[in-house]
Amino acid sequence: MSLRIGVCFAIILFSIGFEEDPSIGPVRQYENVNVDAYPLGLGTTVQFEFANPYQDNVTLTLRLSNITYYRALMYTQAYQPQLRISHAVNIPAYLCDGSNLSLYLIASGKGFLIEKLLIIFPVKSLTIDPRLGEIQPQHPIKSIINAQGSILYMFERFNFHNFLDVKTTAIYGKLDLRDLTMEVLTPIPFVMTVETFYLLVPNHPHFEAFPLYQTLYRKISLEAIGQATKLFQFKQMYVHPQHKTIAPIKYPGYVQTSILFLPITLFADFSRIQLSMFMQFRMIHHYTLTYSFTFEAMQPFIGHCGQGLYCVRVYYD
Repeated sequence: MSLRIGVCFAIILFSIGFEEDPSIGPVRQYENVNVDAYPLGLGTTVQFEFANPYQDNVTLTLRLSNITYYRALMYTQAYQPQLRISHAVNIPAYLCDGSNLSLYLIASGKGFLIEKLLIIFPVKSLTIDPRLGEIQPQHPIKSIINAQGSILYMFERFNFHNFLDVKTTAIYGKLDLRDLTMEVLTPIPFVMTVETFYLLVPNHPHFEAFPLYQTLYRKISLEAIGQATKLFQFKQMYVHPQHKTIAPIKYPGYVQTSILFLPITLFADFSRIQLSMFMQFRMIHHYTLTYSFTFEAMQPFIGHCGQGLYCVRVYYD
């Protein structure tokens, strides 16, 4: 009976563990642990350090749980006395199954047992709506135990400006997207890779030089320039200075532009149109940005007197 009670107590103690009290003196602890969110089906690496101010014998063990495995052994090693231990442990691909992984960092020795739980997150494919302004997807990109032994989770964060349901311009004639900006507020260095970025416009003869999209639309390429703050604009295209015809390639007489010009004589067709923006990009997570809006011009450049900015009056003798 006493043996059964003793074994049960040992299992409970091992599963819960404890942290040493820093108010009493120096503490043994895991620190500078750094794990990125992992892509599905690929392995990941756990970099860690262990501070051992007492320089006594210690056994370090890492175990991992997911939806299939419970506390699977990833690493265990007995160390002779030393002040600091550094190591990297590879988590194999078959354990990176798309779920949140529970990583148990355990240190044991004579008279002590320490256990720390760190959650490792998968890379996600997410859809974001820039009209919301500031966006922080609730999916961490990095799991950390810092130099003080505290657990931290880092997130990607964005702040979008001027993404309105209705974009208006006082005078008809052009659409300029350069007031649309995206601030990337990720707390670590990042690389943003844009895979697809375009604006869908009505399938009208004015846009016939651009690729057709699902019979109802034409697709005009966009680009995001800048680093921490991304400025949205039309990718290099060309416009005829007189009749404002636009094209994705240069024709004789056309000049380069990053503004979408509209035909001067078609105010009735283009004074209020529905447009949609679509962007796929990768940072740690993979994102799809969708933005549908109405573009509205308040006044034609040339029109009836009292309606257009300019008009032509004809007088007869």
